[in-house]
Amino acid sequence: MSKPEPGSGKTRNVHKANSGAHSLEGRRPAAAKTQVAKSNAAGPSSGASAKKPAPSAKTVAATKGSYKAAYGKASTVTVFGHTFDKKQFYIAIAIGVLGVLLVICILLAVFSPLFKKSAAPAVSASAPAAQASSSANYDKDAHKIDTTLLDTTVLGLTEDAGPEYVTETLFIGDSNTARMPEYNSVTGVTLQNSIGIEGMGIQSVQYNTDVIFQGYSHRVSIPAAVTLMQPRRIVITFGTNNAGYNNVDSFIDSYATVLDAIHEAYTYADIIIGAVPPIAQGTSYGVVNMEAIDAYNAALAELADKEGYKFLNWTEALKDKNTGYIKAGYTVADGIHLNELAMKAMFDYFRTHSHIVEDTRPMPLNPIPWHLPTPSIAPSSSSAAAYSSSSSSSSESSSSEESAVVPSEPVESSSTPEESSSAPAESSSTPVESSSTPVESSSTPAESSTTPTEDAGDGDIIVTSDPGPAAAPEQPASSK
Repeated sequence: MSKPEPGSGKTRNVHKANSGAHSLEGRRPAAAKTQVAKSNAAGPSSGASAKKPAPSAKTVAATKGSYKAAYGKASTVTVFGHTFDKKQFYIAIAIGVLGVLLVICILLAVFSPLFKKSAAPAVSASAPAAQASSSANYDKDAHKIDTTLLDTTVLGLTEDAGPEYVTETLFIGDSNTARMPEYNSVTGVTLQNSIGIEGMGIQSVQYNTDVIFQGYSHRVSIPAAVTLMQPRRIVITFGTNNAGYNNVDSFIDSYATVLDAIHEAYTYADIIIGAVPPIAQGTSYGVVNMEAIDAYNAALAELADKEGYKFLNWTEALKDKNTGYIKAGYTVADGIHLNELAMKAMFDYFRTHSHIVEDTRPMPLNPIPWHLPTPSIAPSSSSAAAYSSSSSSSSESSSSEESAVVPSEPVESSSTPEESSSAPAESSSTPVESSSTPVESSSTPAESSTTPTEDAGDGDIIVTSDPGPAAAPEQPASSK
């Protein structure tokens, strides 16, 4: 059969037929289209390769769960048969740990003060510490005083200077000094020529205001007290409350500062550094130990030589030469505080190792206020009134003691100024006896002097004259 020629009628009929087929496809009902789609989904005609169906969402989730279970990445945790969400489980664990730490911190804050040791605990006979001083490694010859100082600085043997040598001296120190008036029969020391404060270390001397004088509403520091008491000489002895807590350099630095302050406060007094007393072997008292005391004393002798003072080595009268500790029977039960036997040995040594030079104090001396007992370190601010009223009649009630008014400055007991004596004021070793009736005011000058009187009726404590803030007129400082 011959091919139809282009443009012939047969060709046009073929194109027309194809166009009609396309038109019928477009006009095929929706049901027919659905059937075709299903046929296509059912697979291609025989001989064609089949396609794998896409996995459903449920199948994918199940597969992921199996993977996590197989490789340990599950989102849950099972503990004691209970299943927990892993994230919430870890959060709960973290909260529990923080809670435990918080409880521990609270317990430490509450109970740690019960076990904390102070930096330099006070030496008190009623409360010995638990830690024993080490005696096994103590070498009594490790810290000896430089022998070259024996002829210049360390006081040597002299004739007995007598009791007057004691009464002209002001003793400053800690609890062992505070006990000197208690053994007055062997020491000759009274409250009027001693300032002893229990628990005080050298670092507190210059700044603590712990000295109480009758007629003063406020306490004063030790240098200020020296100005008021105007002694001929001073023996200063600190170190027991520092031994084992402060190294030698810091101890000596503090000591030098205190000596300067006292010398500037009253330049007329000769200053003697007293050796720190030894302690008993096996003493349990914090970290106080003989090695530290020996090191302090050797350094104090050098300090005295450097600054132009004298050094009183009265440990020679107290130490056992074989052990280096204090002699047996020379302390009370705590092994720290000296008893009457030790005090007698100390003051026998003091009087026979004297230092007597010209008295350069300006005469007459200013009236000296009455020195009252000083409590331990850091007493309450209301204690001054209590100590002032303690010297009055024992029949006074506690309410009258609390209401006592102490003037900020000493006041005079007479309506006219008190006449000053041309002779040096004498210091009494015993206080004026208190009266149950108020001191009567007089229109004439008062008779005496330096001893204070008390008004027991209204509680006002008075002195017969104003010692003034400056105890002596200015003049060039004497040699140390």
